[in-house]
Amino acid sequence: MACQTRLLIFLHLTFFLTMAPATASKTIRRIDPQPHQGRSAAVVVRGQSILHTGQLFPTRSNSAVPTGDLPTQYQNLMANLEQILSQSQSHKSDILKLNFCVAKTDIANYLRNALSDWFTVQRLPAVSYVQSRPPLPGALLALDAVIAVQPISGSRPRRAPSPDPERAIGGAIYSVMPRGDVLYISGQAQPGDLLPATTATLQGLRKTMQHLELGLESIVQLKCYLEPISRAVEVEERITQFFGALPRPPVSHVEWTAGSLPIEIELIVHAEAANSAESIESITPPGLPSSPVFSRVVRLYGDHRIYLSGM
Repeated sequence: MACQTRLLIFLHLTFFLTMAPATASKTIRRIDPQPHQGRSAAVVVRGQSILHTGQLFPTRSNSAVPTGDLPTQYQNLMANLEQILSQSQSHKSDILKLNFCVAKTDIANYLRNALSDWFTVQRLPAVSYVQSRPPLPGALLALDAVIAVQPISGSRPRRAPSPDPERAIGGAIYSVMPRGDVLYISGQAQPGDLLPATTATLQGLRKTMQHLELGLESIVQLKCYLEPISRAVEVEERITQFFGALPRPPVSHVEWTAGSLPIEIELIVHAEAANSAESIESITPPGLPSSPVFSRVVRLYGDHRIYLSGM
């Protein structure tokens, strides 16, 4: 599945770092900044609420995508990110991770150089790249971001609706998790045609949430791996139907091919802090086979988070 390797590496580094002494006054720590790559190898944060964006695109307001113009698309994309920083009262130094979707591999090389200029060495986030056509026609790149923000009150994520009522892709512009626990639900998939498979996959994820005794309002972000990417708007219509009266969480899309499986969906979910002697718990919900190489669900107890750059 799409997140198996990430979960294995994440668990290993989480164990290593949770054994190391923490500095309470330093809420964000960057490990091995790599200016030539425009990233840090990892970023550690504690004591903050965490913001996840939906997928951001290289277009401003209702203007058209500047087709084929990578520098302008990059400027537009980062301006949209800066708008979220302003709206959430955050700064570049609060960015923990950027997940880029690039149409061609050489775009990642462009970004590595550009990000070194956009950030200072002390502020470099973790960064990952996946080669995929963005779901917005004409876009060469897209991103979703993870940002540390001041702790918020309440027991559920707060979602900020998009200011653009015509925004058909990406769901809410961002979602903020209160301090507490977080669960990463590995991608689930069902066979069949794309749209029925989307609905069936969401229903399976609902069963997993029910086993965890969590409601749909606890979902922070969905990430969809689908084929073809040109049907992302139709997939989001199914997601909107699934959530009903609840506001749609942030959504990010990646194009993939997986034989008979047209879509896989993974979740980030918030839970109120629970007492546990463990830092990490691996969970296999009923109805899903256990795996020797990845966890179906991982629960992290407490507000200590670690974000890794792509390998």
